[in-house]
Amino acid sequence: MFKKLFLLLFTVVVFASAVQARHIIGGVMSYVCNGDGNYTFTMKVYRDCSDPQAANFDQLAPVTIYRGDDEDEIETLLVQIDSVTDIDPPNDNPCIIIPPSVCVEEGIYTFDYTFDEWPIDETYTLAYQRCCRNNNITNVLDPESTGATYS
Repeated sequence: MFKKLFLLLFTVVVFASAVQARHIIGGVMSYVCNGDGNYTFTMKVYRDCSDPQAANFDQLAPVTIYRGDDEDEIETLLVQIDSVTDIDPPNDNPCIIIPPSVCVEEGIYTFDYTFDEWPIDETYTLAYQRCCRNNNITNVLDPESTGATYS
């Protein structure tokens, strides 16, 4: 059969840019196959909203499409944000104490894409990169200079 079509990973990548925004705390990208090379993608990005100086979500998020191992992009889409919602962090673990000052917002981006070449024996990868992480992360060195890639 065909190789796995999409790689769904949450990978933290060094993405140096001191002038860019910070306080991104996580994210994920998923897809639904609608048939005949048509897909609906959903990207959820989370930010720490406890700091009034913190960066906002991208109103137009650049999502780049790659084919196989080719480093040259097929296309970069500018995806408009659909919604921003305050969310409560899950607290179903009695060993975790969430401080009262925690503020998390979820930005949702949804878009459709049709692959011109489909089916093929190569994978496609869609990637969104954003700098930087919030500075209170303890398991990432220099989080304010470390970004994230959602693919």
